[in-house]
Amino acid sequence: MGKTAAISFMTVGELFEGAYRKGWSDKKCSELRDQLKGYIIIPFSAPMMEIFGKIRAARKRQPIAVDDALIAATALAKDCPLITHNPRDFANISGLKIITELSQP
Repeated sequence: MGKTAAISFMTVGELFEGAYRKGWSDKKCSELRDQLKGYIIIPFSAPMMEIFGKIRAARKRQPIAVDDALIAATALAKDCPLITHNPRDFANISGLKIITELSQP
């Protein structure tokens, strides 16, 4: 209730990367495009990139992939939780709220 479905620009890129790596047909890629119309796609911004830089610097001893840092920065910049099946990828990021099937009662 009162929630809006949003997705990071980086996640959209990852979805299409996976589709093209797997050789999806034009029809299947078109279906993905149609599915994405149901989400607000959050674009990058300068404040988000500052958060990205802070995340990468803070995780120097526990490296985080660029794509994961961008996704986390998106959630932090928009003050929204990050929904993931891979919570360990986003561990120890200050202020990040994570929702996962592992966190369900």
